[in-house]
Amino acid sequence: MGLVALTLASPGVTYALVLEGALAPTDAPLGCVHDSGSSVPGSERCGQAVAGLSRPGGLAVSPDGRHLYVVGQDSDSVVALARSPHGSLRSPGRPSSQGCVQGEGPRVCSTVDRGLGGVDALAVSPDGRYVYVGSLDRASVTALARHRNGRLTGLRGAGRCLQGNPGLGEPRHACPRHLSALTGVVAVAVSPDGRNVYALSSDPQTARSAVVGLRRSRRNGGLGALAGRGGCVGSARAGACSVSAPGLRGAAALTISPDGRFVYVASALSSAVTVLVRHPGSGRLRPLPGAGGCLIEAGIPPSPSDRGCQWTAGGLGGARALALSANGRQLYVGAFDPGSVAVLTRNRLTGRLASSAAPGTCLAAAAEAGCSAVPELRGTVDLDARPDGRAVYVSAQGANALISLGRDPASGTLATDSSGPRSLAAFNAPGRMVIGPGGRQLYLGSPVDDAVVALSLPPGRP
Repeated sequence: MGLVALTLASPGVTYALVLEGALAPTDAPLGCVHDSGSSVPGSERCGQAVAGLSRPGGLAVSPDGRHLYVVGQDSDSVVALARSPHGSLRSPGRPSSQGCVQGEGPRVCSTVDRGLGGVDALAVSPDGRYVYVGSLDRASVTALARHRNGRLTGLRGAGRCLQGNPGLGEPRHACPRHLSALTGVVAVAVSPDGRNVYALSSDPQTARSAVVGLRRSRRNGGLGALAGRGGCVGSARAGACSVSAPGLRGAAALTISPDGRFVYVASALSSAVTVLVRHPGSGRLRPLPGAGGCLIEAGIPPSPSDRGCQWTAGGLGGARALALSANGRQLYVGAFDPGSVAVLTRNRLTGRLASSAAPGTCLAAAAEAGCSAVPELRGTVDLDARPDGRAVYVSAQGANALISLGRDPASGTLATDSSGPRSLAAFNAPGRMVIGPGGRQLYLGSPVDDAVVALSLPPGRP
């Protein structure tokens, strides 16, 4: 596996995406799409313009692999992009405004849903029929119906969205149902059984965070509050949750184990990863007690609310991204400050996490005890693991780099291998990413270029 460096400079300087053996653009010019209203340098190099793609955030691929969904943060929208069999992208309709749904504001999409406001994250249901969107400003989770052509429409009825306590100036009755545990929603995930949606809620003013469970109708996609103790787990009992857990301050990412029994949360301010146990019948959550239930950055004195994190690990400072290996034995954590990737061993039966001092279990941008130095990891913002277990890909905005890390299939440890750089068309500031079905393509958003690029991955094992 090779190192992929995305080199940037100040405005007015030509940028170059440098690939070292691991990645290549797909089917240019359709390998890149950009926002039709954007005038930033670099966007014109993409082959196609679509509406609603201003400052792309979260990305998700539908289970059938036919569509990529992208959050347009500045457009306050969710954009549908059709995938070709080779992984290239295009709008699913003409005009492209028919392929997106937006909140209130300047009209760029043909469909408006009042539940959207400051959209930040999304997830597709396992049956592929619905897309769930988290809004930071409006403090809401919105359900959108997905049609055969990939387009999205809002639901009708009380279950179409839930709203908590929105930001200043945001309407407080944008959704039929209120749920006080919701503040700014920064991540959403759907349980593998399709029974629940989990929203990661973080208050930008107090740094208090919570994992909020929602009931999901598998018949019509509608949402409802998950009542009772364990309906949400917060960073402090003073909030709306009756259950609290350490390591949740400034929560930024969550992922659910393939068997649906555990929820893992990465928190930037706590610099920690917390394990929550999910009841498969009710969907309610509880903290996993004892060693391995919460790991916190080594060398950082924990706050009073984080002292329940009994174990430490290197490379967790500013934790904000998570990815499970395909076999479920490792949890990979991307941390922003100064930038690192930590490899945590996961017990698939108990859900507990552990760290190791073995080489390849911590890679960091700055010299750190027990971590290999990889300067290109500075300012890590996202990561994803290949389904065949061969690599983990990392976007590091601080270093303006996209990095391919080779993964040892037996131990799960990571390593870099730089060789043969090639320069391609400009693409700036790598952001959120997702690997497509079968591990053949990687989709990477640029919040600077208002664009999404499709990159092909090396062939998998026979």
